[in-house]
Amino acid sequence: MLGITFWAILAGLLATRKGHSFLKYFLLSYLITPLISIILTLSLINKNKIRKRAISEEKTLLQYVKELLYSKNENSDFLTELFDECDKLSFNPFSLRDYLKGVRKSGKLDNGYTDLIFEHYFPKYIEDMWRREQFGTFENPKLSDNKEAV
Repeated sequence: MLGITFWAILAGLLATRKGHSFLKYFLLSYLITPLISIILTLSLINKNKIRKRAISEEKTLLQYVKELLYSKNENSDFLTELFDECDKLSFNPFSLRDYLKGVRKSGKLDNGYTDLIFEHYFPKYIEDMWRREQFGTFENPKLSDNKEAV
């Protein structure tokens, strides 16, 4: 909330410098920021829903994502090339990550789908990154020899 307030105050001050009402632009900025965030969040794909459907249909995550993308996308040549390239890069998480970043930046594929593709090839890497974010270490604090959680 403090971050939103800071930017809303800044918008109000800029409006005041240009001869407009501080309060009007402060409130406008304060209300619009969460609305934009909600709209952007609603437009994201639901990765958990995709994972659950893949499990319920007894398919691997990659099989389900492939079917989903081929059914939604008329550019099957691009998708075939994408999955072939992912197979070639599947030995190196950093190369695959960089390749998928390029695909995202080109606008050809949504961020959520590229995350799911990466997760298929490197589930252990994703788990390790999550553990590092949560606990500051790659080790599971419950399984660690150290008695104190990091």
